[in-house]
Amino acid sequence: MDKSKYTILIVEDDVTFLSALSEVFSREGYNVVACKDSKDAISQASFRQIHCAIVDCMLPKSNGVDVIHEIRSMGAEEIPCYLMSGIFRDRAFAADAKNKTNAIDYLFKPFNVDELVDNVTKQLASTDESVDDLHMSTFLTNTMDSSRERTKALDQLDSLTGFDLPFAISILLDGESTGQLTITSDGGSVYQVNFQDGKIIGVQSEDGVKRTLDLLIAKGHLFEEDLKEIDVSGKAPAELLQYLVDESYISPHMISIIQTEYILGAIKKLVGREKYQVKFNATEAKEITYSLQTSLFVPLIHEMISEGLETQWLQNFYETWFDIPMVKGPRFSPTHQVLYTPILAQVQGIEECLDKKMSLNAILSERPYRESDLLKAVHLMAIQRLISFDPTAGPEEVDLQDMERLITLKEQLSNKNAKEIFRFFGAGEMVSVPDVERIYKEVAKVHHPDKLRADTNPEKLELVKEIFTQITTAFDVLTNPEKREEFEKQVRQKDAEKQLKAEAILDDGIKELKRGKVGEAIILLEIANEMYQMPMAELYIQWAKLKQYSDEIAPDGIMQDAKHFFDTFPAEFRKMPEFFLVQGLYHVAKGDNDGAKALFEKALTKDSSFIEARRELSLLKADSKTNPTISEILNGDLSVVISGIFNKKKSS
Repeated sequence: MDKSKYTILIVEDDVTFLSALSEVFSREGYNVVACKDSKDAISQASFRQIHCAIVDCMLPKSNGVDVIHEIRSMGAEEIPCYLMSGIFRDRAFAADAKNKTNAIDYLFKPFNVDELVDNVTKQLASTDESVDDLHMSTFLTNTMDSSRERTKALDQLDSLTGFDLPFAISILLDGESTGQLTITSDGGSVYQVNFQDGKIIGVQSEDGVKRTLDLLIAKGHLFEEDLKEIDVSGKAPAELLQYLVDESYISPHMISIIQTEYILGAIKKLVGREKYQVKFNATEAKEITYSLQTSLFVPLIHEMISEGLETQWLQNFYETWFDIPMVKGPRFSPTHQVLYTPILAQVQGIEECLDKKMSLNAILSERPYRESDLLKAVHLMAIQRLISFDPTAGPEEVDLQDMERLITLKEQLSNKNAKEIFRFFGAGEMVSVPDVERIYKEVAKVHHPDKLRADTNPEKLELVKEIFTQITTAFDVLTNPEKREEFEKQVRQKDAEKQLKAEAILDDGIKELKRGKVGEAIILLEIANEMYQMPMAELYIQWAKLKQYSDEIAPDGIMQDAKHFFDTFPAEFRKMPEFFLVQGLYHVAKGDNDGAKALFEKALTKDSSFIEARRELSLLKADSKTNPTISEILNGDLSVVISGIFNKKKSS
């Protein structure tokens, strides 16, 4: 049993005896809170978790029975308590006091301190499992979906780090809690976050007044010289703001603005490695004039995770969860605010992974996400209960998912060269050596054969070895200067050969397009572009697709693709006559014949011999009147003339 996890409260007005008893328990390894009066004892119990209380019956202005009642009312109903006295020695009184407080024992001074220590240790040992095992990551499981369960479990945490605080606060918000969360640093600084009906209504800290004044000065609502006239003594931040309104230093609307910034700043300041003692005390609801908008908490959490949480901390937090399937949580919604944050933008497609009940390791092996990006996204979703982990998936189900994932991954990597492998895992276009080294370390955490259990399925072990060998070979090529130079020489040679083949197929596709065989042209053009991406291939593909619908309304998908193409087409190709022709075809599909005509004419100004542009222009004119002119007959083509003749017959 780790005794350092337990805090013993000792309340005794005899300073000498208090010091001696505290020293004994401290030597045993316990945390001891020593108080010489009831007021201090109740104050200490209000902001830290107490696991055992030893209280003298005779205290100044109070008695031990009342103190224990007060402590139990703060959520410590089940902790072992002991009463002691050197004055009240009546057996009947002792039995009554013990019964009223549900105390373990009533001790008559002097008593055997070693026996008391043994008894306390025995009592606490029975609860050792719950204290040792509870960790903030416990709240990740879908077996704790109930808000009430989560809030109750939070009461069992006596300490956490600043990195845990966003999660703890979210649990209280989600549970619609009313009360006060007291956060005490190891250095003794005390912060209190007040909640009502699942909303934050205030934050109190020792430097609250100073920070409030600093905010007002920073915003230009107060000046340094004003501070000489302002009476801040005995005022909390909210009282100070009202005082400044009453004294006409600030306008009333500034109260909520400053309170909001103060609360957000105070909570953000707590996020970090520092360890805190925490205690939540439920209170009665009261009339309030301010509460933090819930919608502001998501951006705050996003900022704290994005800027404040260290990757190493996240890896440790999720250490035992990497192989547990993830599922959509009780608060998941496709329109949830969290899904549209920058952190989630780094892991597009994560919803599909949740639908497949994939684990973190499975996602990292299949998707090109950086581990740090994935962990931040998962943590943000977990805090908001958009996801939870499902430990009920049996080993066979998980192994089956892993085998399917590994087979898919092997197939995906099989036809890729060294650079393509590392781009698959998230490297930049240049595939720099630092990128390669970083990604290799991250991939090794998931795919190194040594990470597998000793009893791993031999087939799975072989797959992992093959995949990791392929990744390691690529790593060796890209980080060894001589091998990389030879590799890039071979890639350039293969690219040149591929480009020549693609250009030949592109020429065939263009010929088919100009012959009017649009369907055959699209097939050839797309093959050429898939073989070797070329801006001109993409241009001719758009030409062919729009031409397909020259006599009917083009589907929305075709029009959206064309618009995206125009937005992203390289600037150096935008003055080519073919580009203006394709834009003209787009306007024809929209029904904007005047716009199309202007673009076809622009194409002809770039190349007067561009017969396809002249033909499209003639078709437009033929469409606008039944009789083609002599000039149109001479400059157009046979299809235009025939079109004009048939239109004339129809109109007659």
